[in-house]
Amino acid sequence: MQDERALGAVRDLLMRRCPPRDAARTAVLSPRWRHVWTSSLTTSDINGGEDRISRLPDKLLSNIVTRLPLKDAARTSTLSPRWRRVWASTPLVLCDADLFPVLSYGSFVSHTITDTISCILAVHQGPVRSICLTYSFHCVVAHDVTLSCKWLRVLADKGVESLEFFNHPSSIFGSTSTSLPSEVLLVTSLVRLSLRHWDFPSTDCLRRAAYVFPRLCELYLCDIHIGATDIDRLLQYSPELEIFALIDSKCMPPNVRIRNCNLQCAIFWMSVANMFEVLAAPSLERLILWCRKPDGQSIHDCPIRLSIGHTPNLKVLGYLDPGIHVLKVGSTVIKSGGGDEPIGEPNSKFWLEASPIKCLKSTLRKVVVKNFRGYGSELSFLRFIWERAKVLQELVVDLASGDDPALIEEIITKLKSEVCVKRVEGRKSMFMLRSGGSKWCLNIASNLTLSDPFDF
Repeated sequence: MQDERALGAVRDLLMRRCPPRDAARTAVLSPRWRHVWTSSLTTSDINGGEDRISRLPDKLLSNIVTRLPLKDAARTSTLSPRWRRVWASTPLVLCDADLFPVLSYGSFVSHTITDTISCILAVHQGPVRSICLTYSFHCVVAHDVTLSCKWLRVLADKGVESLEFFNHPSSIFGSTSTSLPSEVLLVTSLVRLSLRHWDFPSTDCLRRAAYVFPRLCELYLCDIHIGATDIDRLLQYSPELEIFALIDSKCMPPNVRIRNCNLQCAIFWMSVANMFEVLAAPSLERLILWCRKPDGQSIHDCPIRLSIGHTPNLKVLGYLDPGIHVLKVGSTVIKSGGGDEPIGEPNSKFWLEASPIKCLKSTLRKVVVKNFRGYGSELSFLRFIWERAKVLQELVVDLASGDDPALIEEIITKLKSEVCVKRVEGRKSMFMLRSGGSKWCLNIASNLTLSDPFDF
């Protein structure tokens, strides 16, 4: 206890000796440092000491408040009149999980929560940067639609930039409505929109060729019931859209069309449709899809067709499964020639007789093999790549699953004795083995700063 008091005294002394700007910066190091800094300021004010608060620039004060959890940010308004004005004018970052962190998905959301959020939206006079309502919004939609529409209108007036709305199963929360209020289409200031487990409102009421979201850059729809026409309008009427993701959407329309001049990344993950049709996306660089065949249906009865039209900048395409997908690029159709049964494992003779591949010899620099199990056919394929890729820099092998040391050691032995046998003169290559299998990560798949979204 004495040591803690001594450390506290040292920290307080440091705060008093530091220049005001440097002392303020310590508040972002950790919650403890934030407490030390605010305590030193309050003590200084009470004792009539130097008013270091008023000497800090408004931009720095606003930056500090923005980094705090909502409760702590609001409490800064009690430090001084200056801080009260700072909080009221700082862009609001509101997450209902910060207000009531003890809540779980099965908790009952009382009127206290909705009243608190209504009060914050009314009192805070500044702009709104981000709103994430994990627990509260779906209950308001179910029990007080008028209030939910009022929230959306207030957020639209305050220029909110990011919205995240979660819905939850009615069996847990007792809500009966899953329809998202159409007022969400009026929030034209949005830059990022993320929705989960909703019925998307109809866009029939929108004016033809009107921009619904003129600033929207990112749109994530998870388990959303939405019509093909609504998707088409959202994409066409969001001129700045860069990332569009449909995730785990089981009730998809038969055909999904992509038309957007600015779109750079499109993701269809666990979302099944008869056809994904990219009509015109001149800026599209990344098209990622992964899905399973509908249960009980053969691929010949229900193939998933992917048609790629005008996409001159497309660089990344996957995951394509010949047992599921039929790919059409321009007028060329690429599909599996056989049924669902495997046609046999390629042996070493197969790869020895394979025709030369120009890109393999002259340009291929990195190869990532997912879900590697150490089969003979896999080893033969890796050896073919290792010996013929003249400029190969990195070969990455992800094991299918497990961290069994004995299994890993066995695979390493096979790779050394059967794959990395021949050294290629003048080439420096790195071989990497990873365990745990391949995992899906939306943040990586949609991160346009990463050149290879499949390598994670």
